[in-house]
Amino acid sequence: MVAWYNTATLTKWFEPNEMRYDFYQAKHPWGPWTYLNSYSDRFIVGGHMYGPSLCAKFQERTGSEVRMSLFTSGCPFEDVPPGLYKMWEIPLVVKTTPVADSTLINDDDARIVYSGNWQSSTKRGFSDHNDDVHCTASAGDSLELTFTGTGIDYLAEKHGDLGNVDVYIDGVLKQNVGLRLDNFPRLCQIVVFSVGGLPAARHTIKIVSRSDAHAVVDAFRVYGSNA
Repeated sequence: MVAWYNTATLTKWFEPNEMRYDFYQAKHPWGPWTYLNSYSDRFIVGGHMYGPSLCAKFQERTGSEVRMSLFTSGCPFEDVPPGLYKMWEIPLVVKTTPVADSTLINDDDARIVYSGNWQSSTKRGFSDHNDDVHCTASAGDSLELTFTGTGIDYLAEKHGDLGNVDVYIDGVLKQNVGLRLDNFPRLCQIVVFSVGGLPAARHTIKIVSRSDAHAVVDAFRVYGSNA
């Protein structure tokens, strides 16, 4: 179940400061319901989400993860005339087993080794972690982070002005990640790549920009040990 609400007094109609989604679970539709977690829609730059609905019909379980869809409205698209409601389908991943302890590493951490023309961009007001990112518009630029743990998330932005990157774990190409997202507002602090189930040891993640459109790094979340 999802409960949604504005976090402050609404001063102008359809312009809230923040919408929060509270998630609950129960064995039966009539409860009792147990609180799980709360999420803010501030990862959307310049818009908000309204009227969430979880659709149990569209779900898929893989291992300890259940993937389902949350349908919501709000936040006009850029390619159509402005309006109050535009339907979105937002993917959700529900973990059925406890998540390992994690450490968040910001993009300005000294353990991240940047190669090429990466630039630090600060005080952007886009809801990035610590309000900063590293970015590059040069294909071939790369970064590496060596960490100790069992998994890692790569957090970035998604927007129409971004390109794509290759992600390597311990020297092996795992995925080409597209950061471009057309006809949506800019999205921040998005997990664009995730890997788990690694041996509890030291590992290296490497990210290589593969286009002349901007590549962005916001942060990394390391699971299972201290970074």
